[in-house]
Order: sequence, then structure tokens, then C-alpha cells
Amino acid sequence: MIITVERRASNSAGQSRGCDSRHAQLAGLDNWSWDPAPDDWQIGFAALEAFVARTGHAQVPAKQVEDGYKLGNWVRVQRRRYAQHKISQDQEDRLERQPGWSWAPQQDVWERGCAALQAFVASQGHARVPNTSTVDGFRLGRWVSHRPDVASEPSFGTPHRFWHPTPG
Repeated sequence: MIITVERRASNSAGQSRGCDSRHAQLAGLDNWSWDPAPDDWQIGFAALEAFVARTGHAQVPAKQVEDGYKLGNWVRVQRRRYAQHKISQDQEDRLERQPGWSWAPQQDVWERGCAALQAFVASQGHARVPNTSTVDGFRLGRWVSHRPDVASEPSFGTPHRFWHPTPG
């Protein structure tokens, strides 16, 4: 609590507006920062870069921990900050340069699933997708089995009032 008070009593350049002795003690610490937010962001981004280097993409699972750092949580916070227009243009650009980065990954999966289902219907003439079916690497059968109402959508060309996925 006292550190928060001292940070608030100092400006971003570290000029004290509070107790000078406390200010001097904190300023003398190695790696001390009067504004830790940019440092924290850089730590999270470095963890993301390590994840991307290892996996080849920035599609971070929600509970991903990278070398003890809660990367999945950090990514969720960045998406929330983006939605609230509280992220800098530099941060936005750096994240978007990561392969596979998305501000709305659930929407991306939905769109990919719909496209895969449309391709399946176009080639098979129906929307009864086997559980093990994949389309261009997308696990369509699994996706559809979690959305039984999808196949009743008229946009897929084959409405099925009593649709059930077929066993793999």
C-alpha cells in the first residue's frame, strides 16, 4: 500500500510530491519504476514472443502459463483494453504483427466453422457432419457437435428440423 501511495505522490519522471526520504529509498532500488505499466506490458509481450517462437502462432490458450507468467490472462487483458480503446497504437501494431493474432478469436472460430460447414454442404449436399470430419484442417465435426442448431440455419442450404451429427 505504501508503494502505491508513493507512486501516486510522484510524477512519471519520479519527482517527489510526497515524503522525500521514502522517495529516495524507492528511487535507489535496482529496476525501480515510477510507472510500472509499460514495464509490465513489455514483460507480457516478451512472453507472447516466446510463445510465438515456440508454437509459430499467437493463438494463446486462456490458461497458458509461459515460464511462470500468466500469458493467457495477459492476452485477455490486452483484448479488453483494445475493446475499451485503452491500448496505444504502438502496442496494437506490435500485437497485430504476431502471426495468428486476433482481437476476437471466438468470432474467428465461428467464421471459420461456418465457412467449413458451407464447403461441406456444397460437396456433400447435406449438413449431417460426421463427428470426425475435418475441412482444410478445421475439426468441423467437433465444431458442429457443439452447435446442433447450426445445421438448421437456412444459409447453409439444407435445413434439418431434427438434425443430429452422424457418428465418426
